[in-house]
Amino acid sequence: MAQFTCPSCGHSQTVDDKHVGRSATCPKCKTSATVVSGSDQSVDAPSSDMSGPVVHRKTGGPMGIDAELRNEKSKLFREWIILDDPRLPLGFDVAKTQGLNTGKKYNGHSFDWLFKNRTYLVVRSEAITAFEIRHLTFDVWGNHFRTLTGTEIADHAVASAIQLDHTWNLYSDSEAWDFYASITYVARVRTAAGKVIEAETDVVLREARRFSEKFTVEQLEPSAKKP
Repeated sequence: MAQFTCPSCGHSQTVDDKHVGRSATCPKCKTSATVVSGSDQSVDAPSSDMSGPVVHRKTGGPMGIDAELRNEKSKLFREWIILDDPRLPLGFDVAKTQGLNTGKKYNGHSFDWLFKNRTYLVVRSEAITAFEIRHLTFDVWGNHFRTLTGTEIADHAVASAIQLDHTWNLYSDSEAWDFYASITYVARVRTAAGKVIEAETDVVLREARRFSEKFTVEQLEPSAKKP
């Protein structure tokens, strides 16, 4: 069976295979998204070291459709990689969390492209007061675009469920058209006791170098904003 997953609210359901590649409307929030085959959906691939981050691979929407059918004959699907580090007191609700999507917003005169993301998290082992999520972005050629970051400063008790929404402006139409993959992970967490816990980056680097062999540790840091 095929799968429909809403990029906005996370609603997911199976549908008939005949709908693969077509746009469908979410019954909950009315957002449009593309139906993909069941074999293209989430495939969890734990790292060999179970004490380190666990790698979850998901398939995003077709590039051509997300880029307003600029390349409507393309069957290339985006890649979403979610890294969940069990060492951290904050983890992902992997079933709901997706990678980055592209979209548009009206600036009063025209429409601007943007990256958008909705992340679902769960506080696991101890109360927290702040955390940072990072997204590494890559184009279809494997080049690293930017490292995007989103920070939340708020008190969250153990077992709290968190929904985090962020958007970032794209610098050009070509960034939206060429965007291919994102790697999402919790970069650091501040506990209620005042301890700052940093993410294990070895697996992050390994996954980033699947796309770009030249990816460096420095590129893990948020990219400087262009004027």
